Parts: sequence; C-alpha cells; structure tokens
Amino acid sequence: MTEEKIIVGHKERDITEIVEANKTVRRLPWERRLALIREAFPRIENVNWVGDGFNDVIMMGQMIQDLLKADASDHHTDGPRPRVGMKEGLPRLRQLFGFDYSDMPFDQAFRYLAGDKSVRALEHKIGLSKAQISLLLRGLREPSLVQIEMIAKAFGKEPGWFLDYRLGVIMAFVGNRLEQMPEMSIQYYQKVTGKR
Repeated sequence: MTEEKIIVGHKERDITEIVEANKTVRRLPWERRLALIREAFPRIENVNWVGDGFNDVIMMGQMIQDLLKADASDHHTDGPRPRVGMKEGLPRLRQLFGFDYSDMPFDQAFRYLAGDKSVRALEHKIGLSKAQISLLLRGLREPSLVQIEMIAKAFGKEPGWFLDYRLGVIMAFVGNRLEQMPEMSIQYYQKVTGKR
C-alpha cells in the first residue's frame, strides 16, 4: 500500500486509508468511509478545496471524473462505476456548474439532441406525436413552452438549455412588466423605432 498525503491548511494529512477505502467499496461501508474522511478533515467545511491541495491538476481531474461517474451511475449498486468519456462528461459538467446552454435555434438544438434517433424512438422517449416531432425537427412549427419542457426532460436538460425557452421566459417577464408600467413601453418603443 503506497502512502498518499495531501496538504490541508498548511498541514500534511495522510489520506492513504481513505484512498484504499474508496478502492474497496464493497468491503467498507459508506459510514466507515465517511468517518475516515471526517478524521482526516475534522473541519471539512473550512477546507479551501482549490487552494489547500487541489491545485494539483491531476488530482482535480480525478475528483471531477469521480463526481461525473457518481452522477451518471445507479446510486443503488455497489462496485466500480463506469468511466465517463469527454463526450458524455463535458455536457454533464457544464450542467452541474450551470453553464449548459445552447445558442442554436430550436430546430437545430432539437436535431442536435436527437442525434441519429428515429422519429418513432423520439416519440417514445419524449411523449409527443410523430407528426409534432417531425414538424419541430424540420423547423416548420414553433414549439410551445410545454413541448420544450417535455423535450428537455427527456434528454436530461433544463428547459433553459434551449435558446427559445430562455427568450420566451425573458419576453414574458418584460411583457408583464410593461403591462404593469405602460409609460415605460412608450420610452422603449421610441428608443427601438427611433421615433420621438
């Protein structure tokens, strides 16, 4: 067993037992692993994860990889989790950190998510009819907010991933505010049209 150490708050901590415990998930219950972590990091809420030892790029990468694997796996099974590749991991990482947005028009974004799935497969996955899906994929129909929400949910995205949804929410907010303060609508109308 190799010795693993990490610097936390200018103190060297031996984390060998924690590393070994994580390699033997089936033999050591989670409660014991958690106790080991708490022993090594008694005041874990005060740990500066970036500055106190995770400035090691390789360790940070391993930690992110483990978080993505844990997020993608079935939490009810023991044993090793499947490796998450760049193709699957980067979009999920962007989602976890709140940076997961498309800037494509709806039909392009929908085609991107659909990939090579058939309209029939999409019908079963999303719950919309084949005709609706076909029209949306070809850009022949504007989606409703409810349809965007159904599609986003089917692909594990937030509805705000779609540009059209974000614009719809923003426009509804602006419209609501302008209805409450109609005098502002005159000012903005004049600015947009150049008319005084």
